[in-house]
Amino acid sequence: MKYDGEELFIIEDFEDFDILYAPLRGYVAKVVKGADILGDGEFMSELVRSLGSRELVDIQSELDRLHSSLPELSIPITDDCNLRCRYCYASAGDDGHTSTFTKEMVDAILDAYFGFIKEHGKEYADNGEGMVAVTMAGGGEPTSRPEVFRYAVERCKEHAASLGLRCEFSMPTNLTCGEELMRFIIDNFSHISVSMDGPKDIQDSQRPYRDGSGSFDRVMRNLRMLSESDVRFGFRVTVTRGSVDRMGEIADFFNDNFPGHSISFEKVHLMGRTLSEDDYPDELFNRRFGELLEYAKKKGIRVRNASMRRPDEIRVSFCRSVGIPNWTVTLDGSIASCTRDNMPDIFTFGRFDFENRRFDIDEEKIRKIRELNVLHYPECTNCFCKYICAGDCPDIRFISKPNCDLTRRLIANELKNMLEQGD
Repeated sequence: MKYDGEELFIIEDFEDFDILYAPLRGYVAKVVKGADILGDGEFMSELVRSLGSRELVDIQSELDRLHSSLPELSIPITDDCNLRCRYCYASAGDDGHTSTFTKEMVDAILDAYFGFIKEHGKEYADNGEGMVAVTMAGGGEPTSRPEVFRYAVERCKEHAASLGLRCEFSMPTNLTCGEELMRFIIDNFSHISVSMDGPKDIQDSQRPYRDGSGSFDRVMRNLRMLSESDVRFGFRVTVTRGSVDRMGEIADFFNDNFPGHSISFEKVHLMGRTLSEDDYPDELFNRRFGELLEYAKKKGIRVRNASMRRPDEIRVSFCRSVGIPNWTVTLDGSIASCTRDNMPDIFTFGRFDFENRRFDIDEEKIRKIRELNVLHYPECTNCFCKYICAGDCPDIRFISKPNCDLTRRLIANELKNMLEQGD
């Protein structure tokens, strides 16, 4: 509902009370169940006063800020991988998925990207911090080609330094690299998402090497090195039918060994090597994740899901990849906003001309990508989560459907926690 143009939502998920939520003011309040708040003059007077004391988020300004941000560069490095995870969405390492960037290709991309920054950098809002964000994501495992991986990092640093800038590197990784490369990563990377699925039997079953042997011991050795460094890292757990009933145990495993680091639990998707319903946890994931939240809260463990966000972290686009959009240059020269493989064509908005070392960008396709936000999803219009989940990942919206039931439960619970904490 709206009051004087203000979006207000009543959330009825609780037995003893309803919640009134004004997302663009970050305002949350308990109200009597079923009460006609618009007809209560005294309540409305207090509500107007409370809303007026809080700054209103300007959605258009948020979009303008994203659109004027420097596109972040992603270099996938390779389509290959040293593991053969049972559920790999990209089928990395399978036939037709073993290509790798050459150093010459890396040079061509970096020459063009940093040339673009030199020419246009001052036009971008985020450039004032003197930092360029570069990620090694997409395709397969970036560290499985250590020579090209190292080369890309070092060349990025040289290009940035020539412009008086610094690079901030990040990547998702299976963390199975050798000790020497691990030290290189620690010396150069700011943030790492570690793809690991839990205790030894789960990890070795779901994420084996290509010869079938387990990856657990190598990952644990590297994690111990990582935990002694200043690199920020968290865990990304893919949940299958075989592990969905063990999420509490998985959370305990990570918290016991590496306390304080976030643990993201994500349901496997039916694509790539996960083409069997036998691996798919379906609605069972939602129930078990709800139970996990209660369990983790009691034990002080940081668990999350892509659907979770703090209610005071307003967003219109699900991620910067579509909001800006970012530039992921694939091995075939396509320029896409997302680092995921097998994505629909809508996420591709140009090509990189390796011969002439230039980006050829389709501005009309960029405009369409930027429209992949919650303001353009009719089904989100009356949902209280709209400015928190931003309609969920656009790629997921194309390949399956948003997990709206879980998202609403998670956000409603977060709003309740805000009330309990007196926020």
